[in-house]
Amino acid sequence: MESVRDILIEDGRVAAVAAGLSRKPALKGAPVIDAKGKWVLPGLVDMHVHLREPGREGDETIATGTRAAARGGVTTVLAMANTEPVTDDPAKLGFLRARARADAAVTVLFAGAVTMGQQGERLTEFAKLKAAGAAALSDDGRPVMSAGLMRRALEHAKDLDMLVIDHCEDLTLSAGACVHEGPEALRKGLKGAPWAAETLQVMRDATLAEMTGARLHVAHVSAAESVDAVRAAKKRGVRISAEACPHHFALTDAMIPGYDGNWKMNPPLRRSDDRAALLAGLADGTIDAIATDHAPHGCGAKSLGMDLAPFGVTGLETSLAIALTELFHKKILTRRRLVERLSSGPAGLLGLKTKGTLAAGADADLVVVDPDASWTPEPPFASKSRNTPSPAAASRGERSSPSPPDAWSMLYDALKPFLFSLDAERVHEEAAGLMALAAPLPGAAAVLSALTGPGGRGLEKTVFGVRFPNPVGLAAGFDKDGRLIPVLPGLGFGFLEIGSVTLEPQPGNPKPRLFRVPGERAIVNRMGFNSEGARALRVRLSAMPRPPIPLGINLGLNKGTPSTQAPSAYARTFKLLAEFGDYFVVNVSSPNTPGLRDLQKSSDLAAILDAVQTANASTKPVLVKLSPDLADDDLRACLATPGAQGFVVSNTTIDHAHQEKGGLSGAPLKAKAQALLAKTRALTELPLIAVGGIETADDARDRLAAGADLVQLYTGLVYGGPSTVKRITRGLA
Repeated sequence: MESVRDILIEDGRVAAVAAGLSRKPALKGAPVIDAKGKWVLPGLVDMHVHLREPGREGDETIATGTRAAARGGVTTVLAMANTEPVTDDPAKLGFLRARARADAAVTVLFAGAVTMGQQGERLTEFAKLKAAGAAALSDDGRPVMSAGLMRRALEHAKDLDMLVIDHCEDLTLSAGACVHEGPEALRKGLKGAPWAAETLQVMRDATLAEMTGARLHVAHVSAAESVDAVRAAKKRGVRISAEACPHHFALTDAMIPGYDGNWKMNPPLRRSDDRAALLAGLADGTIDAIATDHAPHGCGAKSLGMDLAPFGVTGLETSLAIALTELFHKKILTRRRLVERLSSGPAGLLGLKTKGTLAAGADADLVVVDPDASWTPEPPFASKSRNTPSPAAASRGERSSPSPPDAWSMLYDALKPFLFSLDAERVHEEAAGLMALAAPLPGAAAVLSALTGPGGRGLEKTVFGVRFPNPVGLAAGFDKDGRLIPVLPGLGFGFLEIGSVTLEPQPGNPKPRLFRVPGERAIVNRMGFNSEGARALRVRLSAMPRPPIPLGINLGLNKGTPSTQAPSAYARTFKLLAEFGDYFVVNVSSPNTPGLRDLQKSSDLAAILDAVQTANASTKPVLVKLSPDLADDDLRACLATPGAQGFVVSNTTIDHAHQEKGGLSGAPLKAKAQALLAKTRALTELPLIAVGGIETADDARDRLAAGADLVQLYTGLVYGGPSTVKRITRGLA
């Protein structure tokens, strides 16, 4: 979805994803599926379906339900345990898994019941269910009303690292209700269920999950207050996730025609404000997954009207179409975020490492989507049941023909296997050396710009009094000594940040000290502020014209400088370079200089900022770069330190398990950096530059939406190639 690629499938697995695979001589004659102009996605993962087998095969079976899933692009489903009899012991689970192996058209996982018979009185044997293959635990269809029993369930599930999927409903508030409690229920004379029936249970079980440390997943969230409760729990660090159903984010109770039982579901359709809250929760990540709660019923039962019809609607065949219509085409979610909610997000929640991804080695569960298609859900359906709430048009696709890769992108993709076989620092130094040779040549940046294609327009903004042509910049560390300043603007950057530069020259840490982690699109570095020193940088900057875009200068500290001398060292470095930078960053958060992070303590940082600001006669903006590993109290102290005029969020993290020690950057840092950004924005109104795991326009848009004023790349450029910046700015425009 980011660009045109070929996907090689071998023995049911993704073998490779790259441009030009179909042209390789070794693959001549291999069968080819032409998906030109379409999206190729990892198969969708629906973590909430009811397949009705055993006990109600007249409504659905594993065979018919999974054919419906395949028709809707869903290649993995999690079937709930409210079968007849309930899936509450290993023998029943074994029977279902055998039937799935024989009859299923897609991968079927099964949840085991939380309580025997879903009666809410006695827990099932979780360990035996897990050993028999249960993928999660759920009494969905019924809530666990006893708080004490739910606590014990979460405690046992935590010990086994099992996900508990929670049907949140207080039956003392909702018993007998068939619609949402509100004006529509009053107008039709129907008993309604208030939003509190759901939200109280969400809050209760979130609290129990917080107390036990268990993983809790809230099924079919429908009320605005429930979204708020999940969001608040996540901010507290609770291991909670949530799903929303297409019918809840597409429809409201005001749309229900008369007393049609096909519109009866639990939880019910709610107010337009609730629908808006679900859309916001999907957009900001509070809601992690889209799940259908596919609940088939025969037409006879559903014809009994709102009061007597059973709860539930079908959704497997329409969920993708509704999500495209309501979320993508209405610009609630980007394409990438849509795929995360429908595929990679639920796969991650269920621990499915080979699902929800097109990475090499993943299961070749692919869905080809025509974003131009427009269709109406009508018979014949693959499902046995027809209880969908509306026959209205489900999808009107948007024409999306990706631009062909630019010359540099194609060349980079071709060279990457060779380049990545070499030492990472050597490749960086030699590539930088070639660019440095080109830097003095007239028009070098213009030639580079032409090769990488056009960027996005209309993205200008002013931050801390400096005008930026676009908000996408280069992070410190890529061009430590400023040798590439004349050519880097040609890649489409809106600003550059060079350094970290130290007062005196130093070689940095011993080599090797830069390591790629290609499987994670990550880099581990322990460079240690290798720098030619501030005086050498001053000479270089004096000899070159000022760049056409803003220049930031990142200030580091020489190894071995006592903390008592740090304020003076930072101030002297700043003073040598003050006339050349449009803004400056005090780096006290690199993990690769012993003792440096100790300077984040408020008293030391305050002394450094005071010394730098004393030397800051020209009143250049001075920012502080934050560590993603800061404790919350330390973060508050840093943000409250006088003298900072903004913050860079964040540096690399040492919180990783890779054999090579050092700071980890790239895709694995994304979630941590984004969480730190959210915390920082909540605590300060000063300008923020976001960095860490940004590689696509969606990544950049997420950071800007979360409160960043500008964003920066480093590792994303290494893996994405020379056209990365312009792809991002085109996506933002």
